[in-house]
Amino acid sequence: FVGTERPADFSGEERDCSGKVLMPGFVDAHTHLPMALMRGYAGGHDLQTWLNDYIFPVEAKLDGRAVKAGTELALAEAIACGITSVSDMYYFCGDIIDAVKEAGISANIARGLTVFTPEFDPDACQGAQEMRALAEEYGGGGADAQIKADACIHGEYTSYPAVWEWVARLAADHGLITHVHLSETRAEQEACVARCGMTP
Repeated sequence: FVGTERPADFSGEERDCSGKVLMPGFVDAHTHLPMALMRGYAGGHDLQTWLNDYIFPVEAKLDGRAVKAGTELALAEAIACGITSVSDMYYFCGDIIDAVKEAGISANIARGLTVFTPEFDPDACQGAQEMRALAEEYGGGGADAQIKADACIHGEYTSYPAVWEWVARLAADHGLITHVHLSETRAEQEACVARCGMTP
């Protein structure tokens, strides 16, 4: 109960919140929690240079332990800012889930899928297999209310139509929402129009 007068039959804990604000927690709808480790690294570059020359090479050196540590740092900062739920796109999802569960917040977890060649075999793609396993464990309104799986494609420029078709089927089969980067930069938008005749 919230009010200025205590109900006659109330027997619970009482807090004086005069001069304060009572509000729902914030939801961060797009995170890469482990990237807290790389905050400020190689700033000032265009997106493609930053990703290809700096971020992707650093990420290739990460292991589950590093991903969990970065996630824990990001979650501590999020909680301190009033964030109670995140939607994260990354890999080493099991380590991220462990950190989220320990922190006690809610999360939608997405295994980001990048496929740089038009030949896509989901049975031979580690990222697709990890996404499928995540969907089977945490998708479709499963029993775990704290963790939900999202289907995920990193972006239009890091995938091909066959990837989108497979992810769409996975999402439909498991009752998932999808998580994807869309038109982060003018160059991305223009390149997509040139390739596909439409924006992402």
